[in-house]
Amino acid sequence: MMLHGVTRRWQTFLPISAQLAMRHRLVCVDFRGHGDSDHADTGYRVTNYIDDICELIERHVDGPLYLYGHSLGAMTVAGVAAKLAGRISAIVMEDPPLHAMGDRISETSLHSYFSAVSKFAGNQDAGKHRPAAGRFCVSGSKDGAADSNRSNSRWRPA
Repeated sequence: MMLHGVTRRWQTFLPISAQLAMRHRLVCVDFRGHGDSDHADTGYRVTNYIDDICELIERHVDGPLYLYGHSLGAMTVAGVAAKLAGRISAIVMEDPPLHAMGDRISETSLHSYFSAVSKFAGNQDAGKHRPAAGRFCVSGSKDGAADSNRSNSRWRPA
């Protein structure tokens, strides 16, 4: 499963997906509020993404997983691995901004960025539950090469 960074979407992985799909079944996720996924009524915090991905895995993914995450995706991968340790075989965390976790974010340049764009992210304090990530794409076969064209039968929205 491949999880993108904060300003990205699942297509970020297209340049490497064909090679990986030759040996693995890929699940590439659009986080809530990214790409083709719906915007959420509840928060856009790392804990929300962790809950979404855990729910997605529990509902739709069989067997053990390798998780890859870039930036926001890397922080999410760490949380998912902690919550679903028995399901995760390995993780790869590329460029995780761990220095910005929790209250420490106010000490970084990320704080002003996220404050400025928060008006586009929905209500951070709403109490409604949001279901798992709205859109994800799956390579159809780990035996054949994936095509980067979303309409190709090997890549399907799930």
